Amino acid sequence: MVKLYNVTKIYDNGIRALTDVTMSINKGEFLFITGPSGAGKTTLTRLIQREELPTRGQVIFDGKNIARIRPREMALFRRRIGMVFQDYRLLPRKTIFENVALALEIAGEPWREIKKKVPAVLDRVGLLSKVKSFPGQLSGGEQQRVSLARALVNKPCLVIADEPTGNLDTENARELIRLLLEINSEGTSVLMATHALDIVNTLGKRTVSLDEGRLVQYEGRGTYRYGA
Repeated sequence: MVKLYNVTKIYDNGIRALTDVTMSINKGEFLFITGPSGAGKTTLTRLIQREELPTRGQVIFDGKNIARIRPREMALFRRRIGMVFQDYRLLPRKTIFENVALALEIAGEPWREIKKKVPAVLDRVGLLSKVKSFPGQLSGGEQQRVSLARALVNKPCLVIADEPTGNLDTENARELIRLLLEINSEGTSVLMATHALDIVNTLGKRTVSLDEGRLVQYEGRGTYRYGA
């Protein structure tokens, strides 16, 4: 589904975030990316969703080099990837309904479809009763589930979760992981970047580890060896 070939990313200030990374994410897979802070995890996720382009190497999504995606194709490409962030990134002056609906509005969905899809996805994450609430009225765990609903509302084939449990307590982290496993069981690929040793080792999924921008573990399962 996603393949990276000899990917190197060097920023304009000279910082080398990734060096010669070759890896893949298989269709329907739940894959962890682990490693200490500054290892290159976030840079890797940004490359996959084409927020940035590699300095060298190729990122291939369903057989197409994403560097060659034309501007008019970008909206359709972005709909195929749902993002969940550690800091939620919800708009504080919009209701929960409006925050999730925004992803559909950007994609050009008609209002009649938005009115059906948003309540359905909020119900899935257990927040249908919060449609008129604002982010500041919700707990951290609830806000992260809104972020997940926003990521899912376009029915992406890949969900990228960048440190999604970093601001959550144990109970809320467990619930978020349950939801991610559930959507993965239905065929959606999940790529989760994390420091969480306990989650990685408990689930036993295939794990890719980075250290100082280099791939140091590729085929391990639930064997996170690097400290945060």
